[in-house]
Amino acid sequence: MLGRHARIHLQQHRSLYLTYRTRSHVVVTPLVVLNASSKRHISISSVTESLNKVVGQLPDVLQHTIPESIITLSESLVPAGLPTYTTGIFVFAVLTRLCFFTPWAYWARRRKWKEQEEINPRVLAEFVHGWGPPLRVKLTREKVAPSEVRNIINQNANELIKEANLGLRRTILMPAVFTLPVFILATSIMYSTAALPQIAANPTLNEMFISMAASGTDIAPTLPIAIGVVSLLSLEVGTWGPRNLRSMRKIDPKDVQLVQPAGKPSTGAISKQEALELKPNAIATGFFRFLSFVRVPICVALPGTVNIYWFTSTFFGLLESGLFTLIERSRAPKYWGRNSPLLGLSPAVLKARGIDLSTRTPLERAGITYTPQMGKPKPKEALSLERAARATFIAGLRASQALKRVPSAISNIGSFRRKATASSRTLGRYYTSAASDKWTKMRSMKSSDYWKEFGEWRSRSRERNETRWMRMAKWLVARLKKAQIENRKLTGELPTRQSTVQWGTKAQRRIREKERNRIR
Repeated sequence: MLGRHARIHLQQHRSLYLTYRTRSHVVVTPLVVLNASSKRHISISSVTESLNKVVGQLPDVLQHTIPESIITLSESLVPAGLPTYTTGIFVFAVLTRLCFFTPWAYWARRRKWKEQEEINPRVLAEFVHGWGPPLRVKLTREKVAPSEVRNIINQNANELIKEANLGLRRTILMPAVFTLPVFILATSIMYSTAALPQIAANPTLNEMFISMAASGTDIAPTLPIAIGVVSLLSLEVGTWGPRNLRSMRKIDPKDVQLVQPAGKPSTGAISKQEALELKPNAIATGFFRFLSFVRVPICVALPGTVNIYWFTSTFFGLLESGLFTLIERSRAPKYWGRNSPLLGLSPAVLKARGIDLSTRTPLERAGITYTPQMGKPKPKEALSLERAARATFIAGLRASQALKRVPSAISNIGSFRRKATASSRTLGRYYTSAASDKWTKMRSMKSSDYWKEFGEWRSRSRERNETRWMRMAKWLVARLKKAQIENRKLTGELPTRQSTVQWGTKAQRRIREKERNRIR
């Protein structure tokens, strides 16, 4: 569909034509007849016109020489039983992938394996030998939280990664910088191939892709959807390594163990799983997942040759990711993490290999000064300033929260005063009315009746108080008597004669009779 002078225009009888100028003549080819089900081609034509302008600026080698060479080789080398042009595009995509994309993919994976097989075992060795029990005890006395210790260990790992030049940005950006131009050029070549007379004259490209027009767009977007699904699968398979699978599920208590040399018991509380769990870059993974979905509508607007090339390249990338994942699963039990042979070596051999196992190394790499006189690490001034700034921020935050509570507290005080005033007024009215009623009753009584009623009230009060004290006295006497009898029973001195003390009431005498009968 695309050449230096190719253009798409709509004739009056509603047919879409391709005007293509070769070096010797001009070819006008009908592409597709528009009807009610294919009106989308009118809107897509504007997109193709803009793409024509962009790709038309490329050199003649990319627009004519290479596409014509691909078609010529396909016609001469592909066997008769296979689809000619589709097989040629498949072979072109596989060769492009093997020559330009696979080496960079292997380079990126090799850097990841080097980090797992060299950097992480070295950090573990420093942790086992340098962060011994004495240092951990001193850190505990200094009230250094376990989370801070884990952060120090992770910072040590990051510093070692920088020293080995294994940064994540370099691993991601370098392959993208070198493979993206190749991908754009290969896509433009396939875009130009759709405009060749051999393919433009065949509206369905070959018998294996009946629903996809080679020089137009896919009416039933089967292949664009397949491209998006395969690219998403390739990305997910690339992140299904043993370490990432372990980070996706919940941590098993069996995995949370401190790594120690052979023959030495575990004495700490910090595990290798917690200290060295390097999570994948979530931002990069989310970005590539987004691109997998964006490729579907882009493929719908592109010719079938581009779709075939993209599908082949993406499917080959899926196979690469699966192969690399299998290699990782075979190498992890032998060389990764605590399975590394590096941890089985003695401290002398590790020092001979250039690994410093002194106590100061992890702390100095993390920015903490170690003082042998005090026997404990002291933070630098920067840490104290950071703590002071954080304390100031927290104090300001609490002050602002307290100021926000002041209006509500004032309103609560006002409401309390109003309620107290109302309650006092109510009580005053009650007692005033009761006193006035009593005074009115006393004034209406005679003098003899008043004193008679007063005497009766006094006698009732006295009887009530006497009854209360007598009940308490009876209870105390009964408890004391029972305790005395139980004590005599325990000592073997059972009483032969009860005391003749009269307690003064019939109830007390009945209690004594019951106790005497029970003892007999």
